[in-house]
Amino acid sequence: GLFTDVGATHFLTHKARYEIGVYMALCGARVRGRELVQIGLATHFVPSFKLEELESRLGDARWGGRDVEVVRAMIEEFADPHEKVDLGGESGPGAGEMSVDPIVTHANEIVEVFALETLEEICEELGRRSEAGSAWARDALKSIQKASPTSLRITHEALKRARHSTLEDALKMEFTILHAFMDGHDFYEGVRAILVDKDNKPKWSPATLAEVGDDVVEDYFSDKGDDLVFESGRSKL
Repeated sequence: GLFTDVGATHFLTHKARYEIGVYMALCGARVRGRELVQIGLATHFVPSFKLEELESRLGDARWGGRDVEVVRAMIEEFADPHEKVDLGGESGPGAGEMSVDPIVTHANEIVEVFALETLEEICEELGRRSEAGSAWARDALKSIQKASPTSLRITHEALKRARHSTLEDALKMEFTILHAFMDGHDFYEGVRAILVDKDNKPKWSPATLAEVGDDVVEDYFSDKGDDLVFESGRSKL
């Protein structure tokens, strides 16, 4: 019952390809080190068994005027090429597994679907592909259908707006949206269903995408007088 906040509207539309970011946000896609590097949300992947040694090397480093280069060189020394990283166990379920999400293997299809302009078009296309036997499309559609219609609408619109804005502007927008969610219903209903009663049966209000009109969406983005102010000046990101 919430949305992609804490700067996610910015990095999902600037660091990753826009359509991939939309897919991740609307479907709640989970990605790990390998996928993060491949889609652009991370620059390096250091396996957990190497982290302690990397931390020790960083702690022993002599810092001076070339700190960025020093850190980059150390990380690159410990990072594994993502195509060679095995994220699965040595035996049993998941052995040799390289991905927990179709975000890499079906990237081209995901881009095709999530480039569509409206949520209705996206759901319709996912439905067609699901009927044709696409497992990733079926799972994506199920994820969307379980989510809060209000959250879906607001998240989609926020990503569209953040696509052409700075990090500072995105954070200000998220701050405004967050206040609106705190005055709404679905955030608290999601907390109740998932964390309090744990029945996993949220009753969203409104209950359908059709009931979340443009006027409702626009109200979440309207200035209520509680602006986020950055004292350090305007972001260049």
